[in-house]
Amino acid sequence: MITEISTGPDGELVTLSQVKLDLGITGFTEDAFLRVLLNGASAVVQAHCGRSFAMESVEETFRDIECNAVTLARYPIISVDTVRENGVELAPADIDCDFASGLIYRLSNNRRSAWCTPLLVIEYYSGYESVPDVVKRATLNLTRLMYAQANRDPTLRSLELPDVATESFWSGAVPGEPGAALPADIAAMLSRFVVRRLAAA
Repeated sequence: MITEISTGPDGELVTLSQVKLDLGITGFTEDAFLRVLLNGASAVVQAHCGRSFAMESVEETFRDIECNAVTLARYPIISVDTVRENGVELAPADIDCDFASGLIYRLSNNRRSAWCTPLLVIEYYSGYESVPDVVKRATLNLTRLMYAQANRDPTLRSLELPDVATESFWSGAVPGEPGAALPADIAAMLSRFVVRRLAAA
């Protein structure tokens, strides 16, 4: 179970200027429309990943665990504030943390040992000072897709100009609509940012 103690605003994952540069738009007449698409794309990316990319303070609870390491759902970790094992707060010397991957190890006599407890509560601070570049790229790609969908005949699946070019279009529901899934290439870009909620065996 995860309890968010405090979190920064989800906000836009890229700027409007970056969206316009990516689309090759120089005027201002579409700014309001682009802002709507950008907000939608940012929300879809964060919902897909199950996380905010803002820095946040989190309390995570594990029950009846037996494992070598606990995998925190929110990472990278900035700091671990408290670790309570069955109600008893552990000293810093009793834990080891892999900040990048979110793995928490139990230490005994300065050696890693297995977790075996009915209740473990960890309070920590996690997130990114700035949005990772690959997340920005995924958001831009999704915004571009949503812009293209809004500016073409939705029944059009492909366009062929003999001896010039052939282009295929995304034919699924627009991301953000009920039942819509992210295109596979965008989902693949975000795969390592999807939160995990499992203890490592």
